[in-house]
Amino acid sequence: MQSAIIIGAGLSGLTAARKLHRSNWSVSLLEARDRVGGRIQTDGVDGFLLDHGFQVYLTGYKMAGQELDLPALKLGAFQAGALIQTNGKRYRVCDPLRAPWYLAPQHAIETMLAPIGSFADKWNIAKFRQRVCRADEVQMLGVQQVTARARLEQMGFSNLIIEKFFRPFFGGIFLDNSLSVSAGLMEFVFRTFSQGFAALPENGMQAIPDQFASSLPSQTIQLNTTVASVNEDHLVLANGEVRSADCILIATEEPTARRLLNSNTGLRKPLDAPVQCSSTSCLYFSVENPPIREATLVLNGDGDGVINNLCFPSFAQPTYAPVGRTLLSVSTVGQIEPNGEALLESVVDQLADWFGPSARSWQHLRTYRVPYALPNQSPEVLATRSEHARVSERVYRCGDYCESGSIEGAIQSGLKVADLIIRERESPTLA
Repeated sequence: MQSAIIIGAGLSGLTAARKLHRSNWSVSLLEARDRVGGRIQTDGVDGFLLDHGFQVYLTGYKMAGQELDLPALKLGAFQAGALIQTNGKRYRVCDPLRAPWYLAPQHAIETMLAPIGSFADKWNIAKFRQRVCRADEVQMLGVQQVTARARLEQMGFSNLIIEKFFRPFFGGIFLDNSLSVSAGLMEFVFRTFSQGFAALPENGMQAIPDQFASSLPSQTIQLNTTVASVNEDHLVLANGEVRSADCILIATEEPTARRLLNSNTGLRKPLDAPVQCSSTSCLYFSVENPPIREATLVLNGDGDGVINNLCFPSFAQPTYAPVGRTLLSVSTVGQIEPNGEALLESVVDQLADWFGPSARSWQHLRTYRVPYALPNQSPEVLATRSEHARVSERVYRCGDYCESGSIEGAIQSGLKVADLIIRERESPTLA
């Protein structure tokens, strides 16, 4: 029986572990934290479910939808579209054809009259959606030589709708308000949103990695186990213990993966380039009388202040808040300074500006600062990344930074590297 050690129990590592286990491999999955999930974590706080940063599952994901038991997650969905906060008011921009039938006429009128862009812009959004839904995914993701902003300008969108809608919308997804991500990734994400809904599991986003973990033998996953270095045929734990296997798969976040790969003297080429990434902070509040009573994303169309977007997750998934309370999630983009109480004060000031002085009475539950939230996905960075999952003779890697910064990308990467390992290790003459 072939053996593999996988470092990191995020979605990529869990997916690869399950694939190898089902192919009769002996798998050990080592995780430095006290639970699986990587960047996908959920805490229970005073009856609320708080994800580590605002995260959603997109029902338009194809590979993830095949790998997960979606009915078991009991997903609750957000509405399609968004509300744009600008000039002291909120305006709706959505696809009325995807709204509930009884709201479709109202949403159509609100969208057309919203001063977020011209009628031509809104017609262009419909054409954009139609085009990406028909596009080939491989060709779409291959469009990496231009930025998202450049592509939107090429398609004829006005600066008004780019700044008021696309900047905060994609900025919140890619955690980059400059729209400098790859145009191909932007189109892929826009199609995914267009073909499904953003949703939350009944037990929080943690339920997704937990579901993968539950399909593995109990002895497979070893928590609180930190790896210090990796070599061709063995690794060394932080406590000095040496572990060996036929192959080693590094499935950690990119900074940790780079450190471990550089500890491998058999590596073909040192990975010494600096790791680029996107950061975010997410602040949660308990609200008694929310000013918005729908599961809709609110985008900062003015671009001022620290808030990029906010929503009330418990309207999409009621389990996120105890009875009689509403959960508010506020997200920033970038490594916002100052931090701590100063960041909280800035957020509360902006909430009061948007919703009135009652916002100052909302109870702050917790702040999550995520320095490494997503890999950098600009065309320049994507062009420098290796396409090879095998980095040396017996060492492999996977993660969303190898595909796209998303749940779908993490799962795709895990499956691809597991297939590669099986093909190369079980039939070495074909490798």
